[in-house]
Amino acid sequence: MIKVIYKNSEVGETTGILLSCTQKIGILQVVEDFCPDAIEIFVPDKVKKIAKGKREKIYDKIYKNSDYYQEPGAFIKGGSLGEIFKAIRRLGHLVIIESVYDDEYYFDIGAIRRVTKESVSLRYFDATGEWDDSNVVIDYDAITCVKYGGRYSTQWKKYLEAK
Repeated sequence: MIKVIYKNSEVGETTGILLSCTQKIGILQVVEDFCPDAIEIFVPDKVKKIAKGKREKIYDKIYKNSDYYQEPGAFIKGGSLGEIFKAIRRLGHLVIIESVYDDEYYFDIGAIRRVTKESVSLRYFDATGEWDDSNVVIDYDAITCVKYGGRYSTQWKKYLEAK
């Protein structure tokens, strides 16, 4: 396991299994409390440090011997954020996007509506499960990380579909 530490402290850090990493895109199977969770796509330029210290080595050992251990499954591959967003949209996942504009941190969750060469638009919903009337447009340059397929967004999707 590794720990990805982001430059923006509000985004924080994530522990997981590195599935793929290029100069443009990193893909991580998030592991929380020794349970596999979301797939996190990160932008290496927004990362302060990728660490594999004593703690991560011990987590690796505990996780691999736990009842929760599973080999990382299939994940979306792509050379650009646009390709990845299109693939996530085809699968019907909700996404969580963490971004920074002018040193201001943003957390957006919703359904992907449109993908362009420079941005993605989401149909955002708030903490009460109400869909916003308009889409949120997020420039790729501002994106720090994207998560999909985790417990949090999956539970929200079930709730929203049942409404």
